[in-house]
Amino acid sequence: MVIDQSADAWCRLLGATEILHSNCESPFHERLFRATRLVFGDTCHGFESFAHDGSHSKESDIPWPEARIDDFVRRSGEVVPLEHPVFPLLMAGETRPMRLSDLTSSRQLRRTNLYNDLWKPVDVQYQIVIPLASSNSTAALAILRGGKDFSDAELGAAHLFARHVKVAWDTSRIVQAALDSPARPALDADVVRTRGLSKRETEVLRWVAEGKRNAEIAIILAISPRTVEVHLTSVFRKLGVESRAGAMAMMRRPSSDVRASSDR
Repeated sequence: MVIDQSADAWCRLLGATEILHSNCESPFHERLFRATRLVFGDTCHGFESFAHDGSHSKESDIPWPEARIDDFVRRSGEVVPLEHPVFPLLMAGETRPMRLSDLTSSRQLRRTNLYNDLWKPVDVQYQIVIPLASSNSTAALAILRGGKDFSDAELGAAHLFARHVKVAWDTSRIVQAALDSPARPALDADVVRTRGLSKRETEVLRWVAEGKRNAEIAIILAISPRTVEVHLTSVFRKLGVESRAGAMAMMRRPSSDVRASSDR
């Protein structure tokens, strides 16, 4: 694998990872496309996710004419599974970034509906695809451009970049699942007040009540797992308990019982 080891290349990759992991800034696909452009230059992108339950999502900044965008998206769904050389490899579980020109020749590509219907109108034909897989879905980032093919060094950069994309994608899904989950269990306000829990300790305790692990809480609150542990240690001390289960039992006690315990 060829990797550009220049200072500029490493700075661009570092800047891209910072964009990817800025969870509160913008939706994942927007951060993903901006980070990708920083690493690879003048590119456009598509990001598709296929959940094992049959659901499907697609985001793209390919410059198709705005008036016909729905037609192009529909056509993409028709021809990509049939003609894209990467698609069967992706569905078979391939995890390594793939350069389209390693799988098909320019002459073969130009004979396809994939090229003529979707890419030729916007002057792109070169592509790197970064597969992403999880226990319940398969996804891919497609990086496209015209002009010249992606170099061996850029393919090497894709291998490094892919690791950070996967972590950012996993993080994004954890955060989104937390935000989409039912309302978190209410904490007893008297317990919070009489035991002196801070705002951050209360936030941590709310996610504990929902069954989140320390690593998940850290991602949701944008703090380190060690900081979550510190907050929980303080919560347990203030509540006079030794475990998560004890803390949850304390939060379910009638307020009068809590006040009586606090007065003793």
